Amino acid sequence: ARRLGASTLQTTGGSAGGRPHEWAVDQFVRASAPVLSAAAEAGIRVALEPTRPQFAHVGFVHTLRDGLALARELGIWLVPDTAHIWWEPDVAGLLAGGAPLFAAVQVADLAFGGPVLERLVPGDGAVPIASMLAVTLQAGFGGPFELEIIGSAIESEGYESAIERSLAYLSALLAGQS
Repeated sequence: ARRLGASTLQTTGGSAGGRPHEWAVDQFVRASAPVLSAAAEAGIRVALEPTRPQFAHVGFVHTLRDGLALARELGIWLVPDTAHIWWEPDVAGLLAGGAPLFAAVQVADLAFGGPVLERLVPGDGAVPIASMLAVTLQAGFGGPFELEIIGSAIESEGYESAIERSLAYLSALLAGQS
């Protein structure tokens, strides 16, 4: 991160491999200690992205609630993704309370007509993006926001069009026009 001039190093934390959450936290704490120390010396933030259980192969933190607890314990940042946190109980309260710990907020959308793995252009799906971003902004988070534009629906539409529409949608939300 230092060589690239990056201000933040983002991770999903790694898989627990079917082991209990507490085991994974312990392993993450141990493994991240030297990274956190080096990052602090370099002025680089370390941020954790909670992911839904469907992505347990890359991360062990599956809720914003658990991510906030770990971030507070370790003094790290979070990167919530609208496609991963929309379903959580009291997501508005979690976003409002967690906003000071956010390094970035990822914006993505999903359709709920089948298995919920495929991303859509933000605004095309059913994730309540507008209300989640409104709460986050009201809590004082001013960015950055990342558009996560991946998947077969995006590829079928074409990246140029999908990116343009995603940016227009996010810009309208951030300007309070949507």
